Amino acid sequence: MQISGDFTGDGVEDHAALMDFGQSGDADLLLKLGSGETHWVQDVVWVGGIGQQPSLTVTPHGSLQVMSHNSAIGRNRWEQIHTLSWRDADRRLYLSLVRHVGP
Repeated sequence: MQISGDFTGDGVEDHAALMDFGQSGDADLLLKLGSGETHWVQDVVWVGGIGQQPSLTVTPHGSLQVMSHNSAIGRNRWEQIHTLSWRDADRRLYLSLVRHVGP
């Protein structure tokens, strides 16, 4: 699970990957920025079975989204989206979370 794009808005391609080592039930997020910085975030999303693996997308504004969900029959269904956005003035990493729980 990996994706490339200009997440930081500096005109240089960045890379993100979700790494599942099969030990904790969660995946780590590896960010390799075009500037040479590398960030490793452990246990960022839950990894489900077939059809319930987390995913990465890039928004039209260049933000990176890390999505996970549990939609199996007979369970409480939920969806979780982490959005990582860089802001020019501070060069800080912002994290927002949207969680939907349904039937």
